[in-house]
Amino acid sequence: HRVATLTPAWGTRYQVYSRSGDLLYIEDSGNNQRTEFFQLGGTLVAERTRPLVGETPVVSYLHSDHRGTPSVKTDSNSAVNYRSRLMPYGAPYDGIWREGPGFTKHATDEVVQLSYMQQRYYDPVSMRFLSPDPIAAGPDSFNVYAYANNNPYTFVDPDGRLSCKTASNCFPIKTISINPGKNSSGSLATQSAQMVFAFDGAGSDDGSDNPAFHKLAGALGAELHDSGAMGGNKAVDAATSSADSFLGNNPNGQIYAMGYSAGGADAISFTNALAARGVTVAGLVTFDPHSSGSIGLTTFYLAGNVAHSVNFYQQNKWNLAYNTFRGSPVSNWAMASNPNISFTGINGVNHSGIVSYAIKNYRPEIYRALGY
Repeated sequence: HRVATLTPAWGTRYQVYSRSGDLLYIEDSGNNQRTEFFQLGGTLVAERTRPLVGETPVVSYLHSDHRGTPSVKTDSNSAVNYRSRLMPYGAPYDGIWREGPGFTKHATDEVVQLSYMQQRYYDPVSMRFLSPDPIAAGPDSFNVYAYANNNPYTFVDPDGRLSCKTASNCFPIKTISINPGKNSSGSLATQSAQMVFAFDGAGSDDGSDNPAFHKLAGALGAELHDSGAMGGNKAVDAATSSADSFLGNNPNGQIYAMGYSAGGADAISFTNALAARGVTVAGLVTFDPHSSGSIGLTTFYLAGNVAHSVNFYQQNKWNLAYNTFRGSPVSNWAMASNPNISFTGINGVNHSGIVSYAIKNYRPEIYRALGY
């Protein structure tokens, strides 16, 4: 998080944030005041301002719109101190930028006239982020600088990484780490109460849609396993052993799995192996899963231990260059709803781009299934 702002004219301003990224406290030497912000049920409701030295508090009440933006500020007598009128993408109509929680509750930096959204700075005037999406599927999949799916009336962005529907329906952003071992970036990870296992497609790391899959796995802190096109249980056995160790240290821990191409089949085999141990899998996401013997001509069956699953697959026209493999549907009798989302018949969707397409169009569904 941004912790301080230093300007020769205005002095030093310190900021403190909650773990979820909400602005809690500002200490401003230029204005000789400190301000605390209070929330109720995730909605900003009040602020208390005091001088840096002394205890003469002034309490004001904040009234937020459906996107979480504090639009009206009143005093203890219900008199309106100011009304904040913002354009759809967050720029103020009157041109006055106010330091503190602003557009969709994110911190407004009045010096540079930007919104600080934790992972990235956002410019309400240009309606774009200043840096690319840290979990973008790929350079050709969608605009990595766009804000809220280019629809600020319906969507918000909780922390610069994920667009979702208005504030009350946002999926919480979690930082996922795994038990001691190597995560997808190769770095040591710490122990946590949940763990994501990722099984990539066979072949090189930059082949097919592995780059998009790897980027998604990295954003989730997943433990990455390399699957082979000709099957075999090496990746599944390694993941199962790691899951046993994780659950030994975290008896109430939650397991999630994801897989692409041959790795989709391995992810399913992994969940079925855990079923034999009596382990419930909280969520599973697969992209074009196929087995080595019946590419796109079978149905995968889950053992009934997967609480929530989503399967993206296509059976479009075979092409040696970009659609060598076709996926299969998945049956999950533990779910009342159909877990399959078929891209068959959608022009331009193929095995080499299905992960990118799914992330672009179904990112909330993917994140929800993986515990976000």
